[in-house]
Amino acid sequence: MNRRAFTLIEVLVAMVIVALLSATGMFAYKMAISQISRQNGVTFHDAMVYGRLQNLFHGTYFYTIQKSKEFTDDFDVLYLFEASPRRILFVSDMPLYGDRLALVELFLKEGKLLYRQSPVYDDCQNYKNPAIFDDAPTVTLLENLENPRFVFKKYYDLPKDYTSKIPGLVELLYRRDGMDRAMIFSPRYEVYTLKSFLKSRKAIF
Repeated sequence: MNRRAFTLIEVLVAMVIVALLSATGMFAYKMAISQISRQNGVTFHDAMVYGRLQNLFHGTYFYTIQKSKEFTDDFDVLYLFEASPRRILFVSDMPLYGDRLALVELFLKEGKLLYRQSPVYDDCQNYKNPAIFDDAPTVTLLENLENPRFVFKKYYDLPKDYTSKIPGLVELLYRRDGMDRAMIFSPRYEVYTLKSFLKSRKAIF
C-alpha cells in the first residue's frame, strides 16, 4: 500500500498558516485586554500592586514581645493594627520586601499610596513598642489618586489582652480619570495558629 508523505512545500505552507492564525489571535487578545483596561481603568501596574497588597494584608500576624534573649513563659503575644483614613500600621509575615516578620506602614500623601517596612525582630527594634525605622525607604505603590482614603469594616472580635482591633475588610477608595474606584483587602486573623502557640507556651487564651 502506497502512502503519500507531505512535501516540504506543504509543510511550509501549513507553518505559514499557523503563524498567521497565531499572530491574528495574539493581536485580537491584546486588543481585548486593552479595551477591558480602558473600560475598567485598571492598568497592569495597578493589578500587580493589588495582588501584592492582597498578600501583604493576608499576612497579618501576631508577634511576641521578648523580655529576655530566650523565649520563656514570661512574654506577651500581641496583634498590632493601627487604622486611620490616611494611614495603616500592622505586622505582616508576607511583607513586600524580604521574608522576615515585619512592621509595615501604608500611608496616603499628595495623591500617592506609599509603603515602608521595618523588621519586628531586630537589635534596634523596641519589642514593646515597635516602630518603623527613621531610615526605612519609602516606596511609591500608586500615584495620581484623587481624594484617596482607607475605610475599615467588619472588625474581628478578639481578646483585648492580645490585640488592637483588626478589621475584616480594608478598602482603599479613590478617584481616577473621573471614576470612583476601590481596592478591597482582607486582613487575616490566625486564631488557630495563635491558640496553638499559646497552648505550647502553657498560656491561657
